[in-house]
Amino acid sequence: APAFVDAKLTERDERHIRVGDSRYVLEPNIKEGKGGLRDLHTLFWIAKYTYGVDDVSRLVELGVISEREARRFAKAEDFFWTVRCYLHYLTGRGEDRLTFDLQADISKLMGYTDHAGTRGVERFMKHYFLWAKEVGGLTRIFCAALEEQSRSRPRLRFPFFGGGPRNVDGFAIEKGRVRVTSDSAFIDDPVALVRLFHTAHREDVDIHPATLRLITRSLPLINQKLRRDKEANRLFMELLVDKKSPEVVLRRLNESGVFGRFVPDFGRVVAQMQHDMYHVYTVDEHTIFAIGILHRIELGELIDDMPISSEVIHKITSRRALYVGLLLHDIAKV
Repeated sequence: APAFVDAKLTERDERHIRVGDSRYVLEPNIKEGKGGLRDLHTLFWIAKYTYGVDDVSRLVELGVISEREARRFAKAEDFFWTVRCYLHYLTGRGEDRLTFDLQADISKLMGYTDHAGTRGVERFMKHYFLWAKEVGGLTRIFCAALEEQSRSRPRLRFPFFGGGPRNVDGFAIEKGRVRVTSDSAFIDDPVALVRLFHTAHREDVDIHPATLRLITRSLPLINQKLRRDKEANRLFMELLVDKKSPEVVLRRLNESGVFGRFVPDFGRVVAQMQHDMYHVYTVDEHTIFAIGILHRIELGELIDDMPISSEVIHKITSRRALYVGLLLHDIAKV
């Protein structure tokens, strides 16, 4: 089982790279793309091989996933199969790319209509990207959890001379992963939902799969009180203006759902797209990409492509204002 899990996860990663390693592209591949049907299949194949089940619901009985996660799996699968069938019917062939010209027709077939201020096709595509994001969360948590449970021993690593797990900021770091030390960690201290990402980014470690699952279940703890908390805002701002690739940690925050909860105006543009050939990514993904590009300009990596920006950026009085301005520049597109 461990070898099979490794092989399927490697195959998934290679497939994502081959079709474009983002689930937020203008014309997504509904079968092979990131967050699509094949990711659901990978999840099920791993479960079937590891636990010998023929139905996802059996995993609830075994305590591998929750009832809510099983329902989300079923709803995502139903949504993607429906879209894929319409794709095949409309094109008369085995077509898996949700191309720009077919999106409006399929949105009408699925009952999406124009409302004041929003087009049916844009609402349809927002739902598509939200489901792709949901599948990303399910497969990330589920596959990683299965990987952990199915291993009799960890992957070959260089010896760790620290003598076991380290405690950093109230979290345990072991074998390149950070985790909470109790299931009530976020209930006891909701600020830890932001601090965890700050610690993972600073220590350059992954987040343990069990902790990722706990984060997903703890999102309702992100309320107005937490949004106004000075320490939570200090940690978030440090991540936004960090000199070590803020794009990476901001994408982690977004994938987990913490970003959209902590900054509600950003949450409203998660998976939001404009149905035109100019905008290649959803608004949230575009914003995170833009922050990554700004960071590269600051490092001087794009001096040949953007010589003026690369010079001017070092004359700006406030990096903080610049990064916040970029974060907010598209936030009104709802």
